[in-house]
Amino acid sequence: VTDDAGSPLPGVNILVKGTLTGTTSDTDGRYSISAPSGDAVLVFSFIGYTTQEIPVGNQSVIDVSMVSDVQTLGEITVVGYGTQRKETVTGAVASIKSADIVKNDVADVTNTIAGRIPGVIAVQSHAQPGDDAAQLFIRGQSTLNDNSPLVMVDGVQRDFNRIDPNNIESITILKDASATAVYGVRGANGVILITTKRGSESKPTLSYSGFYGVQNPVRTPGYLNAYDYAVLYNEAQLNDNPDLGPDELTYSADDIQKYRDHSDPYGHPDVDWNKEILRDNAPIQRHSFSLSGGSKNISYYTSFGIMDQDGSIPSLNYKTYTYRANIDANVTAMTKLSINLSGIKENRTYPGVTGQGTDQAGIFSSVAPNAFPVKWENGTWAADVGLNPVAEVTESGYRRWANNTLQNSITLEQKLPFVTEGLAVKVMAAYDPGFFKYKTWLTPYKAYQKTGSGYSEVGAGKKPSLQQGYEESYSTTFEAHLTYTKSFGKHDVTGLLLYTQFAWYDENFSAGRTQYNSAEIDQLFA
Repeated sequence: VTDDAGSPLPGVNILVKGTLTGTTSDTDGRYSISAPSGDAVLVFSFIGYTTQEIPVGNQSVIDVSMVSDVQTLGEITVVGYGTQRKETVTGAVASIKSADIVKNDVADVTNTIAGRIPGVIAVQSHAQPGDDAAQLFIRGQSTLNDNSPLVMVDGVQRDFNRIDPNNIESITILKDASATAVYGVRGANGVILITTKRGSESKPTLSYSGFYGVQNPVRTPGYLNAYDYAVLYNEAQLNDNPDLGPDELTYSADDIQKYRDHSDPYGHPDVDWNKEILRDNAPIQRHSFSLSGGSKNISYYTSFGIMDQDGSIPSLNYKTYTYRANIDANVTAMTKLSINLSGIKENRTYPGVTGQGTDQAGIFSSVAPNAFPVKWENGTWAADVGLNPVAEVTESGYRRWANNTLQNSITLEQKLPFVTEGLAVKVMAAYDPGFFKYKTWLTPYKAYQKTGSGYSEVGAGKKPSLQQGYEESYSTTFEAHLTYTKSFGKHDVTGLLLYTQFAWYDENFSAGRTQYNSAEIDQLFA
């Protein structure tokens, strides 16, 4: 395999089309591969070159001259504090464009990166609405402490989890030391550059993108029914003490028969707690509207979006509203002004006990299927000495979490041809305020266990409690760039002098109250 100049080309991928059989060319450009039949087709691919497909036929030796993909090499790639043509990028850089980002209908944009960018590991620990972000690692974990990469959204250090994917133009990953060096120690774990969409010189264009879907667990734990549970429980007792007689086992033959034929649903219950709690086809939907366009001197991109996601647990919901306005104006032939305004409003609602960060599955997986029914004959919640899983997610109150975030920046770029051609200065200032509040209202429910004379309340005397708080924060960023760009024939010279300043401020307050006399009053000062 050679390049278009006739030199050997190592590392070219050669694959038998439609199979997993493949190899790569060695340092001399040579390769060897076994094709299954004369109808096989070999696919030759390499970054920066056009992919070629060649039928094998009756050939035993196939020489290939790869052709440079001029269009791909000429693409502009976002790098640290600037852009470069793809053919001039020397660091380890990978990116995905808008068309690929929106292919997956996901609630959190971090999950669309999984499997799409080489060298990036995405680990999603759970899928709870509003808390389903994937943890990203670039080229593995490099420290025992924080391995999080640096995230820059339109040149500002920000969180990008809740950005509407329809607003993203590209995601670029800087992986090695040469690509991340300009960010210093902040980029030690890699850098993720998010570039949002902007307007262009065109007529106004109104766009809509949306989807509606349902969510179901791919797999749920398979729990024993009451009959199997009782049989295996007895068997375990016999394994511990083979001398036990039938009357000494926990479950008698009559008990086991009633579990089997369900003839006594209250005295010998058989409850599938998964089925009682989890619901099927939890809905998820996203709707995004955008308006873009512009003239020679001013361009704009505006958008509004809403995302609504329910969980498989009742009363679990996550909803976001987003807006964005990116405006670019050519003040003069040498001066450009850019204004970015965006906001995200998040609301999360969870059942009281099974709130964010709680092992929801553990609430019902620890309860035996024959422990007690969901409710007794008189309609009251059933329990033994512990909790009733169904009541835990329907009668335990609520946890509400609200977060409002604004992301604002203004950038002024000035070319300085009167000093020297290619010299420019850019100043950027950003102000990102955030307002967070939470409220946890826990309302103990009344559950009963069966006694010889009737029913007795389990955990009597518990009263409602309230915990709520707020947090106000804001971050400021200021940057000043002095850049020089010059081309000499086939050579490009680029220089950057940078000053950056980042500050973050936070203030929070929380309070709680217990022993409420009524579950109807969920106010702290009532």
